[in-house]
Amino acid sequence: MFNHALREIASMIAAIWIGLIIGVSFYAAPIKFTAEGVGLDALLLIGQVTFQNFTWVEFGVFGILLLTALSHLNKSAFICMGLLAVSLLVQKLVILPPLDVDLNNVVSGQPRPSGYLHILYGVLDLVKMSLLIIISLLLRTNEQPAEVTEVLAD
Repeated sequence: MFNHALREIASMIAAIWIGLIIGVSFYAAPIKFTAEGVGLDALLLIGQVTFQNFTWVEFGVFGILLLTALSHLNKSAFICMGLLAVSLLVQKLVILPPLDVDLNNVVSGQPRPSGYLHILYGVLDLVKMSLLIIISLLLRTNEQPAEVTEVLAD
């Protein structure tokens, strides 16, 4: 009974995390640019603070998910959790620092750089959401899913 409850809690945490990503990355971030009377510099700085802090929230949610799901992870779910961790680290350590430099350049009046880093960040958010759906499904099923190596071999 306790194990079943932990699996359900872990599955709910994954769903909540998906909602957080949708709310922050795909709703709040773009909609702030529709605010009238707020300069681009201020909006960019708000975005910087939002995403710098949101990644820490995501690390916290990842830790909670890992603690609640750890004893229920089969090999496939464990690999998905590893890919989720890599996605988080890439966003925090590889994508956000150059975005901060770009932001500082724009605020200081330099031309706006290409948006490929923003696109990459968004793609990784989609990857994280996909992984969270897979993890949630793997936690909710009693069957042993096919292992990733078996799927890739087909």
